Amino acid sequence: MELTIKTNSGLKLYSNLLNLDNDNPHYLNHKMKHPADILHSAAEKITRALTKFTTSIPLHELDTDSEKEKSIFDYVLALDHFYDQLLLIIKALSKASEKNNKDVTIWLKENNPEAYGKFKDATTKPHNIIRKIANKIKHDTVEVSYLTVGDHKGREIKGFYFSTIVGPDELCGPDPEIHLEYKGGATAFSYDYFQRYTAGYVATCLYHLNKIFFSGKNQKQIENKVLCDYFSKKSTSGKLILPNEYQLDLAFISLEQNTIKIKYPAKEEKDVNSDKITSISPLFKINKRTRSSRNQYPYFQLQNQHTK
Repeated sequence: MELTIKTNSGLKLYSNLLNLDNDNPHYLNHKMKHPADILHSAAEKITRALTKFTTSIPLHELDTDSEKEKSIFDYVLALDHFYDQLLLIIKALSKASEKNNKDVTIWLKENNPEAYGKFKDATTKPHNIIRKIANKIKHDTVEVSYLTVGDHKGREIKGFYFSTIVGPDELCGPDPEIHLEYKGGATAFSYDYFQRYTAGYVATCLYHLNKIFFSGKNQKQIENKVLCDYFSKKSTSGKLILPNEYQLDLAFISLEQNTIKIKYPAKEEKDVNSDKITSISPLFKINKRTRSSRNQYPYFQLQNQHTK
């Protein structure tokens, strides 16, 4: 999948929604907002959340006021909300029925299973981890912990992980349902990877929603800046990822002249020394009740690889 956005004309999906045929306005029969307005609002929300997320990266990892953690939580929740808003757009583009179930997923399964099925098939895989983290934030007791890893090239890779109880006596560590094991140990997210993965997720959703409803349609392009800022903020990200992330899907984002291109899924090329990290500096939170800390930190299994 490759999503192209012209910075001087904007996102095709948004233009197509603005060009909807007014002779058959399904969204009015649903008593819903115009689907272009739904997209615009959701796009603004994830762009604001991304801005706060990126602004928080240089803040000190002690995070005494939890602003750094809050920015990560808010970004994930905004990304999950974005997906739900796209489902509402699918409903707004679908013919109204006599029975209007307020649960959009149930309504789509009953009234437009073809469009819903195509969208789910194309987007479920990149959305899964976003939904999983969002549910953990809302319904579990995860916290964010931070670390810096010296990679095989001597660069500092800053990252974070969602921490929970993973063993006896309140042992904390990366949530295994979020952070997959790598070579016998726990992992984390680098900021670079997380930004590029989420860009790929958003681009995939937009691309396939447009393809399902507007494929082959030559609509008038209406100038707009929807999501240009969101993707252009990530065009400067570059290859500062952790050892396990070389095998994971992320996005390649390029900004040339008036064109932003987002290619997903893609992978960074891994070399033979990628696992040979030179240092790990985790930062653990102290339990205020016990005044102690028991933690399992990511990538301990790769320590001393650089000497082999």
